[in-house]
Amino acid sequence: METILIRHPLREIIYHLKLKEERIYSVAEEQALQNYVYAHNTVWQMKVEFEKEKADAMLYYIDLNRLIGGRKELENIYNFYKPQIDFGNPNLHIDLDMKLQIELRDYCNTVYKHQQNLIKFYDHLGPKQTLYGEIVQKYFTRTAANIDPANFTLLDEILTKHPEDSNVDITSLDKDLKEFLKTTNDVYVLLDEYIEEYNTLYTAYLGELDKTEELVKTITPLNSIWK
Repeated sequence: METILIRHPLREIIYHLKLKEERIYSVAEEQALQNYVYAHNTVWQMKVEFEKEKADAMLYYIDLNRLIGGRKELENIYNFYKPQIDFGNPNLHIDLDMKLQIELRDYCNTVYKHQQNLIKFYDHLGPKQTLYGEIVQKYFTRTAANIDPANFTLLDEILTKHPEDSNVDITSLDKDLKEFLKTTNDVYVLLDEYIEEYNTLYTAYLGELDKTEELVKTITPLNSIWK
């Protein structure tokens, strides 16, 4: 038998052909084998995209955690100042020590800067949110381009419809298909990991928006000092 080896970035495709004198040319069979290679192309593209988006989500989460850490530090500073200030006093601009007013002015500016940075962070997250929706809609049902490990039909013309008339050694092709489906399933596991990473990122971002909003509200009475 003749061995067919196709080197592909996803995985090597290996199967055998019957002896030349036993072969009968089949357009349907040739198309099925070509579609099998195309399926590898699709899964490879999926793998590259999922790996990139998962990595980006993890990196953005690191950046977001820096912002979260900054907000927590600002909350600690607020808790330090809180016992020293009567926030209900309408004459804070008169009664507060001027040096303390300067400290508070600097502190408030830092809080507002954090708020601005957090809002600007969505410049990165917004496009990722759009892409996330597209990826989930396209791939989560496992039906993209007929590539569902549990229901893969692109080789049925060879493996199930007319196996006795095939030019391909069925045993070797079936073995290769099983390895391909395992690889494909691993790519879908990668998709699930990406979805989990992105949801963690997005949930944390929404939570940080709420907590930053609360922090900004707590310092609002200090604005009366500088009116």
